[in-house]
Amino acid sequence: MSKVNEKDICKALNIMRDTFVLKNKKYGNSFEISLDKYGIIAALTRISDKFNRAENLILTNDAGTSDETLMDTLLDLANYCVMTAVYMKNGGVDNVRN
Repeated sequence: MSKVNEKDICKALNIMRDTFVLKNKKYGNSFEISLDKYGIIAALTRISDKFNRAENLILTNDAGTSDETLMDTLLDLANYCVMTAVYMKNGGVDNVRN
């Protein structure tokens, strides 16, 4: 059986959606607000922070914490990338070609 398959991709996407909805309820629309205020660099900053955390967890063979494992970090990273793409698609960035 393939380690990357449609069923597991759908599960991951559902987790990402649920995380997005939960965090938007908890924090408000802070991601979009920061993009409106600071531009696309705000997205790059959050993406970079998540990438750096994932890199550190992998290179140090650290399992993460109970509230943020490597899997959580990777799904958060993917969510930030998707949110940025959707923001750009909906005309939220003037200074970046999409």
